[in-house]
Amino acid sequence: PLLNSQCAAGAKHAVTVTVSSVPSGATATVELYLGASATEPGRIFSGLSNGAFDVNGLPSGTQIRARVSAGAPNRVRSAWSSESSITTTALAAPTLGTETVDGWSI
Repeated sequence: PLLNSQCAAGAKHAVTVTVSSVPSGATATVELYLGASATEPGRIFSGLSNGAFDVNGLPSGTQIRARVSAGAPNRVRSAWSSESSITTTALAAPTLGTETVDGWSI
C-alpha cells in the first residue's frame, strides 16, 4: 500500500492509504502499525478493493507502517506486501502565558 500524509482530514492525525493491484474477484486486507517498533497492528481493514481511503484518529508525530495482502474465496491469500511507512506531523507544544495583576503572577 502507498501511504500519503496529505489527506483531507489533515496530516497531523490522518493518512491516506492507496491499495492497487488487487486481482479481479479478490479483496485486500490492510494492516496499520502505529509506531516504529509496534509488533501488532493497531488497525486492520478488510474487504478492500483498489482505491484510496483515509484513516483518521491517528497519533501525531508517529511513524505509521502499512502492509497489504489479497485473497479470493476458496483461495490461499497472497503473501504480505513489503511495508510502506510515513510519519504523521507532530503537534506543536502548547504555550502558557503569564499576567501580573496587583503584584501577583497568574
